[in-house]
Amino acid sequence: MKKIFFVFIIVVVFNSIFFPFSLWSRYVKDVFIISVDTLRRDFVGIYNDKVVYTPNIDKLLRNSLFFSNARTVEPLTAPSFASLFTGVYPHEHGVTRNGIRFSEQIDSLPKVLSKVGYTTVAVISNWVLNSRISGFDKHFDFYLEPFSTNRWIVGFKESSAEIITNRSIQFLKNRQELEPIFMWIHYSDPHAPYRYKGYLPALKKFAFPRDARGRYASEVAFTDFYIGKLLEFLRNGRKNSCTVFVVDHGENLGEHNYWGHGRHLWEESLRIPMGINCQGVVDSSVIDHFALILDIPNTLLGILGAKGKVLGHGINWWEVVSYKGGRNPRKVTLYQAHKGAVQRKSKSTIRRARIKGLLELGIIDSEGTKIVYRIKDKKIRVVNLNKEKESNIYKRLDDMKDRIYPYLREVIRDLAAFDESSPPPLLDEENYRVLETLGYVD
Repeated sequence: MKKIFFVFIIVVVFNSIFFPFSLWSRYVKDVFIISVDTLRRDFVGIYNDKVVYTPNIDKLLRNSLFFSNARTVEPLTAPSFASLFTGVYPHEHGVTRNGIRFSEQIDSLPKVLSKVGYTTVAVISNWVLNSRISGFDKHFDFYLEPFSTNRWIVGFKESSAEIITNRSIQFLKNRQELEPIFMWIHYSDPHAPYRYKGYLPALKKFAFPRDARGRYASEVAFTDFYIGKLLEFLRNGRKNSCTVFVVDHGENLGEHNYWGHGRHLWEESLRIPMGINCQGVVDSSVIDHFALILDIPNTLLGILGAKGKVLGHGINWWEVVSYKGGRNPRKVTLYQAHKGAVQRKSKSTIRRARIKGLLELGIIDSEGTKIVYRIKDKKIRVVNLNKEKESNIYKRLDDMKDRIYPYLREVIRDLAAFDESSPPPLLDEENYRVLETLGYVD
């Protein structure tokens, strides 16, 4: 009896060291997050049957825990990804604008996985995520920034989809296959200024027009092509893995007289493609409920079997699908829009940078009613997303105060606290000019 008990203790200790996430971690060794900047949902084939140039993304999502109605919480790169990794809203993690650093004191998904033995890696293409201004590097063991492509006329460099795929594969080839890896791979090609990428031989058949929408579509196809190369390598070289596909935000291409993203809560900027592919562990299924980018951490932790570990207040959709019959556990989803970047002024003028940057707050209830409050004008627009399209018509707040004000008070309170305790640093001249070129400086 004592011998059996001793063997049991050895097994428990062994499992706690080598399989800290219980049963599921034995089947899911690696976790990859593939993200694309500024990718509109309706430019991905699985969401729009008229689109035929995203076969690799479509195949990945078709065999996934697939979110047909996912949204970002803020249509801006750094705030959105900070929510992705923490499971909380921008006013709760403090990264409300590009150029505000992501605090290394905040718990995050890569930090959680690093503590249980994962090597955490990021391969970054977008300048606003560079380690000098973003702070994201403090959450990873390796933070690769292969900036070598000039997408703009000015001199700063970013990375093309080809470079990001090649650098990611190169890194993985140099690591032992037995070593568990959490890897975030971020592509940026669909971002402005919408450079034409239809010259790739595999894409010539699509004959993309040379107007803004055509150039944007060609960049989406270009990115999909190189994501396909990455996925092919992962299928052959890193088996037993989970692959998340997600987008930080969409893009307005002239709808509502607006080009770009960040300053308004239009559906074109909020709605995103999203899915989690863990074949052999998670069955393919479709989630039609309102889901958010901040649901990714708890859903992944649930799949990995990290019982009792929760990041923020995102939903564990794998648990919902597996045990609760797919019922919608969320009554309302919340959104916010802020100015793009903190102005390069004196320290005294940026102490209220977060509060002064707040532009809009939004609420969508489970019935599809969307309310957007424009802070400066103190007016709202209301739309039922199930019945009508959004319009540019705003009206007085009136009877919607009770629905907007509690959220507004919470956001203002938290932003004021962050401004007091962690005022954003002054940007150096180079980073300020780059963010200005990217359209993030008013």
